[in-house]
Amino acid sequence: MTHSLHLGDCRAVLATLDDCSVDSIVCDPPYELGFMGKSWD
Repeated sequence: MTHSLHLGDCRAVLATLDDCSVDSIVCDPPYELGFMGKSWD
């Protein structure tokens, strides 16, 4: 099994990947994001 980590703008990075080659995506939401009207962290 091979693992890769790509860091960058998703529009640029995804354009370089082969079709059907991604099994999982981990996203980090913007800092200071609220949830249900409440502050987060």
